[in-house]
Amino acid sequence: MVVKRGNDSSTWNITAGAWNKARDAWMNMIYAMGAEFVLDTMCFGKVMRLIAGDLSAWHRAAGSGLEPNTQVWQHLPLPWQVFEGEATCNKSLVKNACQRAGLDPELSGWIAPRTVGVAEFTPTPELVHGVSVANPFLATLLKKQGAFSGKKLKPLKVNLN
Repeated sequence: MVVKRGNDSSTWNITAGAWNKARDAWMNMIYAMGAEFVLDTMCFGKVMRLIAGDLSAWHRAAGSGLEPNTQVWQHLPLPWQVFEGEATCNKSLVKNACQRAGLDPELSGWIAPRTVGVAEFTPTPELVHGVSVANPFLATLLKKQGAFSGKKLKPLKVNLN
């Protein structure tokens, strides 16, 4: 979606991010409850963010074309219309739109929770030396694990008695 004169892209993009975050939480809840069958009847789409026209032109010139998620967005009813009951959107409609765009509907987060990865933490001397820890209990725990030495953390043995 390319920003046009008069569009408030900042507000749109903040709102799109909020919608997508809420949608992710809803999707996670649906799957956590084992209620994926809900998607067979009602599956809200994502909201695409606006990008600058010059950036869009550069993508086209570089040969990358339209982003596949935007192609999915184009073939679905607006999510807020589905939410308000003005339009319908279900899992099969979303799957078909994803297939036309060349996206895996589950891995792309259109019909399943998005997988979120976190990089493994590795302490480094640059990270820990000279850092003050305001909580004495936390500082003691970190010191016992070796966090202030920049070495691999030791397994922590906690005695709660």
